[in-house]
Amino acid sequence: MKKVLCLAALAALVAPVGVSASDLAITIVPSVTEAEELDVVTYQIMGTLTDGEQGLGLVGFDFDANGDFAPSALAAGTGMDNFVKDDGLTNPDGYGGTASGNTLLQVGGGQNTIGNDVGNAPYPIGDPIDLGIANTPQELATGSFTMPGAEVTLNVTNCFANVITSDTGGPVYPVAAVDTCVDALVVVGLDPGGSVYDCPVPGEENDTCPDSDVNCDTNVNALDIAVVVSGLNWFKPVNDPFQAGDADAARADVDRSGAVNALDIAPIVSGSCWFMTP
Repeated sequence: MKKVLCLAALAALVAPVGVSASDLAITIVPSVTEAEELDVVTYQIMGTLTDGEQGLGLVGFDFDANGDFAPSALAAGTGMDNFVKDDGLTNPDGYGGTASGNTLLQVGGGQNTIGNDVGNAPYPIGDPIDLGIANTPQELATGSFTMPGAEVTLNVTNCFANVITSDTGGPVYPVAAVDTCVDALVVVGLDPGGSVYDCPVPGEENDTCPDSDVNCDTNVNALDIAVVVSGLNWFKPVNDPFQAGDADAARADVDRSGAVNALDIAPIVSGSCWFMTP
């Protein structure tokens, strides 16, 4: 845990005593607000300063997705290169954050406002400093996740930042902590028009998935077509949760004609509750 505290500690160390009139508002912008299961959702974490003077000198925050799964390390946003080591200062694990359970701690970094050079330490060594960062909406970080079978809440918490208070021309720039750093969350819902099926009349024993759900994952979609066109006589796995032990049903033969061919695709695209009588 100690190794992830250096970024916040530096924010306090290099921020002089004084009052800043700047606030940083963080927002999360997903590529879609509703997605079907297994869709890949991308998102941008944006930051905008109010009265940001000469722009961001440092920014950091924690990030999680519901707390239900561990998100992949985030990538620095376009224009944030000077905040990424070796030019900038980050936690040892990098700008994308330090994984702790299902949370990424202290995503972000700081510019070389202290005028460090490689003779003192390997980083930060960025020169010149980028001014004006986040005085207009700025992409701080980007990421993506695969949509599970439930809505996902993306959370930014514990954010902190400082701003450069004047353009000295370098190598050292004065900074001050922002008055307020506003956390953010956004919910990505499961598309109600998606293909999760609701089939009250079973077509097989034990109330199992319909024949059109070839891979028996509770969805009727392109993945089921992929099983058919692969040319394999794909069988329901023995450990299938819908019908344990059934390894004899040729799931790719959707219409049960004895052959796996293009005719098996039609039931998949025609309706999500399609059954073939044995």
